[in-house]
Amino acid sequence: MVTNEHVVGNAKTMDIRLSGGIIIKGTVLRSNPKYDLALIKVDSDGFDALPICKADSTSIDADVFAIGTPFSTELSATVTRGIISGKREANGVRLIQSDVAVNNGNSGGPIINEKGEVTGVTASKLSRIGIEGIGFSISIDELQDALKVIVR
Repeated sequence: MVTNEHVVGNAKTMDIRLSGGIIIKGTVLRSNPKYDLALIKVDSDGFDALPICKADSTSIDADVFAIGTPFSTELSATVTRGIISGKREANGVRLIQSDVAVNNGNSGGPIINEKGEVTGVTASKLSRIGIEGIGFSISIDELQDALKVIVR
Protein backbone atom coordinates (compact mmCIF):
# COMPACT_ATOMS: atom_id res chain seq x y z
CA MET A 1 0.00 0.00 0.00
CA VAL A 2 1.20 3.53 -0.71
CA THR A 3 0.12 6.76 0.95
CA ASN A 4 1.61 10.15 1.74
CA GLU A 5 4.55 10.38 4.12
CA HIS A 6 2.79 13.13 6.09
CA VAL A 7 -0.09 10.71 6.74
CA VAL A 8 2.13 8.15 8.50
CA GLY A 9 4.50 10.66 10.13
CA ASN A 10 7.04 8.90 12.36
CA ALA A 11 4.89 5.80 12.86
CA LYS A 12 6.47 2.41 12.20
CA THR A 13 3.18 0.50 12.44
CA MET A 14 -0.44 1.55 12.10
CA ASP A 15 -4.03 0.45 11.97
CA ILE A 16 -5.59 0.78 8.53
CA ARG A 17 -9.36 1.16 8.46
CA LEU A 18 -11.09 -0.28 5.41
CA SER A 19 -14.65 0.33 4.29
CA GLY A 20 -17.09 -1.67 6.35
CA GLY A 21 -15.10 -0.97 9.52
CA ILE A 22 -12.47 -3.66 8.98
CA ILE A 23 -9.13 -2.77 10.59
CA ILE A 24 -5.86 -4.36 9.47
CA LYS A 25 -2.29 -3.85 10.62
CA GLY A 26 0.34 -2.16 8.50
CA THR A 27 4.11 -1.67 8.77
CA VAL A 28 5.90 1.29 7.20
CA LEU A 29 8.66 -0.18 5.03
CA ARG A 30 10.09 3.06 3.69
CA SER A 31 9.23 6.66 3.09
CA ASN A 32 10.46 9.57 1.01
CA PRO A 33 9.82 13.03 2.49
CA LYS A 34 10.85 14.88 -0.70
CA TYR A 35 8.04 13.15 -2.60
CA ASP A 36 5.75 12.90 0.46
CA LEU A 37 5.32 9.14 -0.12
CA ALA A 38 5.32 6.12 2.19
CA LEU A 39 5.25 2.39 1.40
CA ILE A 40 3.27 0.26 3.86
CA LYS A 41 3.20 -3.53 4.08
CA VAL A 42 -0.30 -4.73 4.89
CA ASP A 43 -0.31 -7.65 7.33
CA SER A 44 -3.41 -9.42 6.07
CA ASP A 45 -4.49 -11.90 3.42
CA GLY A 46 -7.71 -12.09 1.48
CA PHE A 47 -7.67 -8.62 -0.03
CA ASP A 48 -7.05 -7.87 -3.69
CA ALA A 49 -4.87 -4.92 -4.58
CA LEU A 50 -6.03 -2.43 -7.16
CA PRO A 51 -4.32 -3.03 -10.52
CA ILE A 52 -1.43 -0.72 -11.32
CA CYS A 53 -1.19 1.06 -14.66
CA LYS A 54 2.05 -0.14 -16.23
CA ALA A 55 2.20 2.46 -19.00
CA ASP A 56 2.08 6.21 -18.57
CA SER A 57 -1.64 6.96 -18.88
CA THR A 58 -1.38 10.51 -17.73
CA SER A 59 -2.10 12.26 -21.01
CA ILE A 60 -3.66 15.69 -20.90
CA ASP A 61 -7.49 15.40 -21.00
CA ALA A 62 -7.56 11.80 -19.65
CA ASP A 63 -10.33 11.09 -17.14
CA VAL A 64 -9.18 10.32 -13.60
CA PHE A 65 -10.91 9.42 -10.37
CA ALA A 66 -9.74 10.10 -6.81
CA ILE A 67 -10.71 7.84 -3.91
CA GLY A 68 -10.38 9.19 -0.41
CA THR A 69 -11.87 10.14 2.91
CA PRO A 70 -12.55 13.86 2.75
CA PHE A 71 -13.15 15.57 6.07
CA SER A 72 -14.16 12.56 8.23
CA THR A 73 -14.49 8.78 8.23
CA GLU A 74 -18.23 9.21 7.65
CA LEU A 75 -17.29 10.15 4.08
CA SER A 76 -14.85 7.27 3.53
CA ALA A 77 -14.50 5.77 0.06
CA THR A 78 -15.68 8.97 -1.63
CA VAL A 79 -14.99 8.95 -5.37
CA THR A 80 -14.60 12.14 -7.42
CA ARG A 81 -13.98 12.54 -11.14
CA GLY A 82 -11.91 14.97 -13.16
CA ILE A 83 -9.50 15.31 -16.05
CA ILE A 84 -5.77 15.69 -16.26
CA SER A 85 -5.16 19.30 -17.19
CA GLY A 86 -1.38 19.59 -17.04
CA LYS A 87 1.98 18.37 -15.86
CA ARG A 88 4.00 20.51 -13.48
CA GLU A 89 7.16 20.42 -11.43
CA ALA A 90 7.54 21.72 -7.87
CA ASN A 91 10.71 21.42 -5.79
CA GLY A 92 12.14 18.84 -8.18
CA VAL A 93 9.02 16.62 -8.08
CA ARG A 94 7.01 16.04 -11.26
CA LEU A 95 3.29 16.36 -10.59
CA ILE A 96 0.15 15.62 -12.56
CA GLN A 97 -2.38 18.47 -12.39
CA SER A 98 -6.08 17.68 -12.56
CA ASP A 99 -9.42 19.14 -11.63
CA VAL A 100 -10.46 16.04 -9.67
CA ALA A 101 -11.79 17.16 -6.26
CA VAL A 102 -9.08 16.94 -3.61
CA ASN A 103 -10.12 17.70 -0.05
CA ASN A 104 -8.57 17.32 3.40
CA GLY A 105 -8.42 13.57 3.95
CA ASN A 106 -7.84 12.65 0.30
CA SER A 107 -4.07 12.76 0.88
CA GLY A 108 -2.38 9.52 -0.12
CA GLY A 109 -5.43 8.08 -1.81
CA PRO A 110 -5.20 6.55 -5.27
CA ILE A 111 -5.82 8.28 -8.56
CA ILE A 112 -7.51 5.79 -10.90
CA ASN A 113 -7.87 5.80 -14.70
CA GLU A 114 -11.00 4.73 -16.63
CA LYS A 115 -9.80 1.11 -16.65
CA GLY A 116 -9.74 1.04 -12.84
CA GLU A 117 -5.93 1.06 -12.70
CA VAL A 118 -3.96 3.16 -10.22
CA THR A 119 -2.08 5.86 -12.13
CA GLY A 120 -0.92 7.91 -9.16
CA VAL A 121 -1.31 9.04 -5.56
CA THR A 122 -3.05 12.22 -4.42
CA ALA A 123 -0.40 14.66 -3.27
CA SER A 124 -1.88 18.14 -2.73
CA LYS A 125 -4.19 20.85 -3.94
CA LEU A 126 -3.80 24.51 -4.67
CA SER A 127 -5.86 26.41 -2.15
CA ARG A 128 -6.18 30.17 -2.31
CA ILE A 129 -9.01 32.67 -2.41
CA GLY A 130 -10.57 32.50 -5.85
CA ILE A 131 -8.93 29.19 -6.81
CA GLU A 132 -10.81 25.91 -6.87
CA GLY A 133 -10.35 22.54 -8.50
CA ILE A 134 -6.59 22.36 -8.95
CA GLY A 135 -5.21 19.15 -7.47
CA PHE A 136 -1.88 17.40 -7.87
CA SER A 137 -0.84 13.76 -7.82
CA ILE A 138 2.37 11.79 -8.16
CA SER A 139 2.43 9.35 -11.07
CA ILE A 140 3.19 5.65 -10.74
CA ASP A 141 6.45 6.18 -12.63
CA GLU A 142 7.60 8.87 -10.20
CA LEU A 143 6.41 6.77 -7.24
CA GLN A 144 8.49 3.77 -8.33
CA ASP A 145 11.62 5.91 -8.46
CA ALA A 146 10.90 7.69 -5.17
CA LEU A 147 10.18 4.51 -3.16
CA LYS A 148 12.54 2.18 -5.04
CA VAL A 149 9.83 -0.32 -5.96
CA ILE A 150 9.06 -2.12 -9.18
CA VAL A 151 5.45 -2.44 -10.30
CA ARG A 152 4.75 -5.81 -11.94
